[in-house]
Amino acid sequence: MLTAVVIQLEGTPGTRAQLHTAAIRSWLLGRIQELCPDLLPMVAPPEPNNAPVPYTISGVVPDGDGWHLRITTLHTPLSRLLIDTILPNLPEHLTLDTQTFRVLGWTIDHAVHGRAGSTTFTQLAAEALDIAEPTTQPVFAFRLLTPACFRNKGLDFPWPEPPHFYGSLLNRWQTFSETLLPLPLAAFFEQQITVAAYQLGTRPHYEIGRLLGCTGYIRFQVKPRVASPPDERQDWLHRVRMVSMLSKFAFYAGIGAKTTFGMGQADPL
Repeated sequence: MLTAVVIQLEGTPGTRAQLHTAAIRSWLLGRIQELCPDLLPMVAPPEPNNAPVPYTISGVVPDGDGWHLRITTLHTPLSRLLIDTILPNLPEHLTLDTQTFRVLGWTIDHAVHGRAGSTTFTQLAAEALDIAEPTTQPVFAFRLLTPACFRNKGLDFPWPEPPHFYGSLLNRWQTFSETLLPLPLAAFFEQQITVAAYQLGTRPHYEIGRLLGCTGYIRFQVKPRVASPPDERQDWLHRVRMVSMLSKFAFYAGIGAKTTFGMGQADPL
């Protein structure tokens, strides 16, 4: 089960724009430890450990006249704990670092808030299988809402190369989904997907040592399929469908590194 929860908040006089991602993470892990400690090794693996974790955090961000924070989960037991126990018992006020917010409510209904939602791995896979063979060049566009960076050979890069962008999504899918992808995709990401257009800038994520990431708009395209035998054409279509599925998955999984500290929040367009 995949969930994207939006918790709506009201600030107090003097509330400043500040992400509070470390404080949100600490609060969430504290509730998990209290209510279901068996989940802790998965959500907070011991350092050093670069294994994917099944949640993301947005930080506190402006939302109209108020604020909201967003938590996504990629693991059914964690999703159920969040929806059935943690959220119905939210405190009236939530103190993050030195700022206190009044909790107005929460939702997973996309019709109520555009950053909320819920689905399953199986549903995303089924929707991808229904995609007809494209008659034009397939494109996949995203709005990167918070700085995104990608680890490669121990270094952090603020540029969304297709193998790193989609590789991070594939890694999370294969780690947490009950519907594993049967075809290898790394070569397809590297050889068949290119950046078609972008309006990106780099900016630091101040809460974790000014780590640089990219924000803005990016559009990927799959190279056009050349004339080929039917079996090769079908193989190409299967991979395009998987890329489409992973693109939708980005709404819940985030992209790149440090997604539990507010980085890599992405909206598929």
